[in-house]
Amino acid sequence: MATTAATGTNPLDNLSIINVSALVSQTIATERIPQNSLKATLTSEQAKLAAYQNMNSSLTALQNAALPIIGSLYATSPTWATSGVTSSNGSVAATATTTATSGEYRFNVTQLAKSHSLLFSSGVSTSAISASGPIVIKDASGLPVLTLNPKPPLTTPSSSLNIAGVVSLINSENSSPIRAAMVGDGSGTYRLQLTSKSSGTSSEFSVTGLEALGTGVISQQGQNARIQFGSDPTNDVASSSTNTFANIFPGVTFTVSSITDTDPMHSVFTPAVALTVSDDVASMDAQVSALVNALNTTSSAISTATHEASGDSNSGTLSGDNWLRTLPQKLSHAFVDGSGVSATALGLSIDKYGVMTFDSATFNAAFASDPQTVKATVAEMARQIGVVTKDATAATSGQITRALAEKQSSIDSLNRRISDWDDKLTARQTLLTQIYSKINANLATLKTTSDWISQQITVLTTKSTG
Repeated sequence: MATTAATGTNPLDNLSIINVSALVSQTIATERIPQNSLKATLTSEQAKLAAYQNMNSSLTALQNAALPIIGSLYATSPTWATSGVTSSNGSVAATATTTATSGEYRFNVTQLAKSHSLLFSSGVSTSAISASGPIVIKDASGLPVLTLNPKPPLTTPSSSLNIAGVVSLINSENSSPIRAAMVGDGSGTYRLQLTSKSSGTSSEFSVTGLEALGTGVISQQGQNARIQFGSDPTNDVASSSTNTFANIFPGVTFTVSSITDTDPMHSVFTPAVALTVSDDVASMDAQVSALVNALNTTSSAISTATHEASGDSNSGTLSGDNWLRTLPQKLSHAFVDGSGVSATALGLSIDKYGVMTFDSATFNAAFASDPQTVKATVAEMARQIGVVTKDATAATSGQITRALAEKQSSIDSLNRRISDWDDKLTARQTLLTQIYSKINANLATLKTTSDWISQQITVLTTKSTG
C-alpha cells in the first residue's frame, strides 16, 4: 500500500514583488512635510510682501496728491501757490507757474520774430552745375559754423552738384542752421532760397560757395519779437528771439502771434493786451479734492489689510502690524491739527468710520472770504500728511520700506531652504529607489528559489508514493 506524503505550506509562497514607485512616493510624501510647512510660510510671506507693496503704492499716491500743495516733502513752512493767468487778447496765449505774482500786466506787441532768409538772384536749370567746391555757412558775425563738401563719385577725384543736389546736401545735414528750397518761375529754371531754422536777429547768416547761383539777396531780415509795456518806446520794451517771452513778468510765459499796436510810430502807448494773474481757485479746489480722495483710498486699504478677525470675517493680511493700524488716525489728525481755520470751515469733515468728505462750495466761500488763511491752513494740513507718508516710505528709514525689506529677506531665506529640501529629497528618493529595487531583486531571487524547491519536493513526493 502506497503511502501519501504529508503536504505542508511552503514558507516562501507569500513572497511578492514590491511596488517601488508607490512605496518611494509615500515615503517621500511623509518626509516632505517639513518642506510643505516652509512652502505654506512662504505663501504667507509672499502675500504680506504684496500687501506691503500695495500699501507703499497707496501711500506714494497720497504723497503725490500732497505735493502740488506743499511743493516738497522737506518744506517746513510750505506756501500754497497755484496761479492762473487770463489774456484779454486772443493773439496772446499765456501760462503761469506757482511763482507768478498776482496782478495785471499790460503791453502791446510791436514786432513779431522772423527768420532770416536769402533768395539767390540767378535762375538755373536742374542740370546746371551749381556748386563744385565747399559750401560754407557763416553766422551773423561772419564766423564759419558749417562747411559742406559735395561727395565725389568713387571713380572721380571731385564732384559737382546741380541745384537739387545743393538743396539735398544742405537739408540732409542735421547740424545745418539753415533749410534750403528751390523756387521756380514756371519756365523750367529755379532759384535757391535759404532760410534760417531759428528766428531773431541772431538768425542772420551768409553763404559762400554758391556763386553759380548769383547773389544771395535778403528776402526777409531776421528780427526779434518786441513788446512795449510803457510809454517810452525806447526803454519800456522787451524782446525775444522767438515769439515766446519768459521772465518778463514773474512766473508768466506768453506767446504772441500778431502785432497789437495800431500806431506804426508807437508814439502813443495804448496797451491792447492785459494778462491777469490771480489764484487759480478751481485748481486749488481740485487739489484738495484729490488729496481727500487719496486719503480715503489709503485709509480704506490700510483698514482692510489690518482688519482683525471677528465673527465670519477673516483677519487682514497685515493684521499683526500695529504701527500700520494706527496710520489712518495719524493721517486724519493732519486735517484736525492744521493751523488757521477749522477743517469744517474749509468744507472738510470726517465721519465715525474715518471717511472724509469735501464740500467744494464751502471751500470756495471760505477762500473768497480769507484766501491767505485758507491757503496757509491747507498747506499745513498737506505738510503734515507729507511728513507721515515720508516717514512711511522713505528710501531707507521708512516703516513700510523696512517691512518690505524684511519680507523680501524672509522670502529669499525660505526659497533657499525649500531649494535645499528639494536637493535633499531628490537624493533621498534616489537612495530609496535603489534600496527597494535591490530588495525587489532579492525577493525575485528568493521566489525563483522557492519555486525550484517546491518543484523538487513535488518530484520527490511523487516518487516516494509511486
